[in-house]
Amino acid sequence: MFRTSRFCLDGVRKWAFKLFKSEQIESNASLDQLSTIQKKKVLTRMFKQLPKEDLQKLYTRAPAFQAASESSGAATKRGKEITPYEYFVRNQQSNPAIAALSNPRDRETKLLEIYNSLPDAAKEALEENAKEFNRAANTPQKRVVVKIPAKRKIQKKKKAAKKKAVAKKKVVAKPKKGAGKKKKVKKAATGYALFVKSEMALIQDMPQPEKMKEVGRRWKLLSEEEKKKSR
Repeated sequence: MFRTSRFCLDGVRKWAFKLFKSEQIESNASLDQLSTIQKKKVLTRMFKQLPKEDLQKLYTRAPAFQAASESSGAATKRGKEITPYEYFVRNQQSNPAIAALSNPRDRETKLLEIYNSLPDAAKEALEENAKEFNRAANTPQKRVVVKIPAKRKIQKKKKAAKKKAVAKKKVVAKPKKGAGKKKKVKKAATGYALFVKSEMALIQDMPQPEKMKEVGRRWKLLSEEEKKKSR
């Protein structure tokens, strides 16, 4: 008997801590700057330092929080089904009376108050809406495949082939490197050029300008017949 009671107490305490942690993470901005390990240490210390009155309130609310968490996890496993209350909460997010409350605990309390005060007819309507929502969410969407008639397929192939042929015509082959360039024809050396070459080899002791003058002078002294022979 003692073991069972101790086990239940530990379970309630665990879920009370989870509830406390969830609310603190959502409402306490100073925790955002901490790492996951630091955050856990700080929250554990804060939880242990809670007054008995606040701790008792958490213990009282823990079973409902556990049921909601487990039901949410089970819903996810079986296809993300939601309860009428969850459907109600979804539709109350735009309610100014709910949106104005920054504290998650206050929001939860207000939502429960509104839901519990609803007439039976409204709750039944929520139940039907939740069922419809789950049915639509869990119905697999079939892919719509449009069959193309045989004639249209042939026409599409012809159009594709035509486009391909036009594209090929537009492609212009790049000219090869050097194509179109005329080869330079080496001109035959003139008699004067040959004379200059041979004479320059003989004159070694004069500067270049003087050499040219001397070669020119010697060329002029040659007779026409000698000039022709040098070609």
